[in-house]
Amino acid sequence: MQYILYLNLIRITKNTILKKSNLKPSTLSISPDYKLTKDLSYRPKSKNQLKIIILDPGHGGRDPGAIGYKGIYEKDILLNTAKELKKLLEKTGNYKAVLTRNKDYFIALGKRIAISQQENADLFISLHANSVNNQSLRGLSVYTLSDIKSSNNFKKTTIKPNKIYATLQNGGCKNKLKVSYILLNLKYDRVINCSARLAGYIIKEMKRKTKLLTRPHRFANFTVLKVLNIPSVLIELGFLSNQEDNQLLSNPAYLHKIAAALALAIDNYLSA
Repeated sequence: MQYILYLNLIRITKNTILKKSNLKPSTLSISPDYKLTKDLSYRPKSKNQLKIIILDPGHGGRDPGAIGYKGIYEKDILLNTAKELKKLLEKTGNYKAVLTRNKDYFIALGKRIAISQQENADLFISLHANSVNNQSLRGLSVYTLSDIKSSNNFKKTTIKPNKIYATLQNGGCKNKLKVSYILLNLKYDRVINCSARLAGYIIKEMKRKTKLLTRPHRFANFTVLKVLNIPSVLIELGFLSNQEDNQLLSNPAYLHKIAAALALAIDNYLSA
C-alpha cells in the first residue's frame, strides 16, 4: 500500500479564522486590553529594510516598579538601559529600535504589545529588575513564554479546538480549517523556539559581563511574552533587593556594558 501526502499551504489571518468559524472579532484577543487587529502572519520585509526591535522598559509613571536602596526606582534603570541599547543598535545601521516609552509615563501592557504589531517588529525585548525578600539573591536572568498552548492567551487566539477543526471521518479531514489550526500551532511552536534561541544568545554574552542567576533561562506566562507572532524575551537585569546588584544598576557605566552585551547578542541572533 502506498500513501501520498498533499500539503495545502495557506496564509492564516484573523479574517480567515473568523470567516470559517463564524465567530465575532472580539473572540480573538491577545491580552485583556488589546484586541488583535493585525494579520496573524508575519509581514515579510524587503531585503534592504531595517530589522525592527521593540525595546520595552517596564513600569513607568505612577508605576515605579521595584524600589531599591537609596530610593532608586526600577522604572528609571530600565528606561536608561533601553535608551542606551537603542543607541547601540541603531549605530550599526542595521536596526530600527522602537521604545514602548521614551519618558517617565505609564503605559498599559496591551499597548506595549500593540506597538510591536503596529511596527511589524522582528523582536520584542522587555527590560525589568527584580526584588525579593531574600537579599542575598542576585544575578541576571532571561524569561521566555513557558507553555503557549496551555495558556488562556493561546486558547483565545486559536479559538476552541472543537470550533476550529473537524473530526477525521472515512480517512479524510471533514473541514479544511483543521489545516489552518495545525499550521497555527506550528507557527507558535516556531515563535517559542526562536524566543528560546534568542535567550541563549543573550545568556552567552551576559555571562561574560555580569553575574547570572542560577538557571538563568527561565519560563513564565508574563503578558508581554505573549506576542504570538514574533520572538520575545523578558530580561531581569538583577535584584534591587541585593546591595551589590543595586549598586551596579545605579552605575551608568555598568548599564552601558549590559546594553552593549545585549546589542551584540541581538546582532548575533539576527545574523545567524
